[in-house]
Amino acid sequence: MKQILLTIDDAPSKHTITKLTWLKKHTIPAIFFIRGEFAQKYPEQLRAIITAGYPVGNHSYSHPNFSKLTLEECSNEIELTEHLINQAYKETNLVRPYKIIRFPFGDRGSRVISSLSNSSVEAQLQTYLAQHGFHHLNPTTSSYIDIGWDLDPQDYKKKHIQDIELYKKNLAQLLLNYASKSGTLLLHDFDTNPELFAITMNYLCQNKYTFLSPKEFPCPILPDKNSP
Repeated sequence: MKQILLTIDDAPSKHTITKLTWLKKHTIPAIFFIRGEFAQKYPEQLRAIITAGYPVGNHSYSHPNFSKLTLEECSNEIELTEHLINQAYKETNLVRPYKIIRFPFGDRGSRVISSLSNSSVEAQLQTYLAQHGFHHLNPTTSSYIDIGWDLDPQDYKKKHIQDIELYKKNLAQLLLNYASKSGTLLLHDFDTNPELFAITMNYLCQNKYTFLSPKEFPCPILPDKNSP
């Protein structure tokens, strides 16, 4: 039986609470990666995620390509969202269990910033994350602190939002062709794609996938830079 670690990027949205209700009803764990500009738009939904007991991670403030930014710009993106996450925890009187992060597009900032030292934003960002208390939930599976994914059904693509049957076909092929016992699934909490969340979750439940809690996942998590 295949095992899934469910991760949901670009939260929150106007549909977040509906998704939380579904997940809680079916006792399905998940990680929500928070986009700062959306957290400002939907603060109640962010608090609802936290109150429901789901861990949240940082997904930057405005979702840029980090390889196009300076280290200072990258850290500003992270810190703006950290402030919003910490504020939400304070407002709910709950303790944040750990600090985790997923970079937009899986972009770790690979641009070389000094030809003499071969230093890169990527290396400096990993140092920054370590110094600021971020960590990978299962460090034995990755040398990077940030968390990636290995299953992307592309629920953000306009063609899938407009053609549900095409999305169903793509989802089924992706999962059937995935050879590993377990994988990290990437979904998105956009205002525009709530139907695809329901379709995905129903497919997984009907096909008896097991959902891992964040502390249980054993699989390597590899980023795909083509995804939001």
